[in-house]
Amino acid sequence: MGMVYHMYMICISLNKYFFQRPSPEERASFLSKLVFHWINPLMFNGYKRALKEADLFELHSRDQSVNFVPYFYDMWIEELSNAMTYNKSPTFTTKRNLEVFIVFYTVNLGGL
Repeated sequence: MGMVYHMYMICISLNKYFFQRPSPEERASFLSKLVFHWINPLMFNGYKRALKEADLFELHSRDQSVNFVPYFYDMWIEELSNAMTYNKSPTFTTKRNLEVFIVFYTVNLGGL
């Protein structure tokens, strides 16, 4: 009986992560994305009352961490190798931050 209860609790907790509402941005038209009309229902709910976790929806698939972690990992490995080559401590400089901003800004603009 304990095993069944344990499996039930796992399924309940997985439902929270795998069965959320999809992002309305993914099925929004170009014009809706351009003027952010796709987010109006969420904004209206937030105006009427405090938002709860259940009111929120999943991130757009292009904004999920699974897409960005490999990129940041590669950049960090490159930074570590440069630091070891020049015998310095690894750090993300302003130039590197600007590169990251430009890359992700263009990726997100490409999603319009």
